[in-house]
Amino acid sequence: MKWFALAVLLLGITSCSYKDEWKTINNLEWKIALEVPDYLESDHSFSPTAGIQGGNKYRNFYFLVDRPKAEATKEIQAFKKLRLSEFEAGVKSFEEVSSDKGEINGMPYESKVILANVGGVGAIQEDLLYHHYFVEGENAIYHLVIWHWEQWTENYEAVVPKIAASFKELP
Repeated sequence: MKWFALAVLLLGITSCSYKDEWKTINNLEWKIALEVPDYLESDHSFSPTAGIQGGNKYRNFYFLVDRPKAEATKEIQAFKKLRLSEFEAGVKSFEEVSSDKGEINGMPYESKVILANVGGVGAIQEDLLYHHYFVEGENAIYHLVIWHWEQWTENYEAVVPKIAASFKELP
């Protein structure tokens, strides 16, 4: 009986662990790709307009890639202002943590990291860290958002930039 209990315990521990493997999620219609850790799944329940989205509810880690509609602005500053205004209107409180500029796979980007609380009745009262990347691609402007509980920042300090750096347009 002791062996059986030990086997069940070991099976439980190993089934809760995650591999350190990565996979690519593509949107062939938008011609984009993003690499994510194997423990994240593609899921289309967050936004009806996102081209790529998903996460892991047990790790409270999520991501999505959106872009403006064809008739909307093609100017990155206007798109950034619109998306950040929509974001700020939807949270209880927020604070900008950092901002940056650079290139992802040859495409210029601007980013903002925002600490926010979604608040509300029955809602999670945890502070969440949102990493917003506005990427100016050859085919479109993209908004990549990666978010997770703020208390788990240390767990994801290498994962978030690796996901962002993997974003690319496909030929």
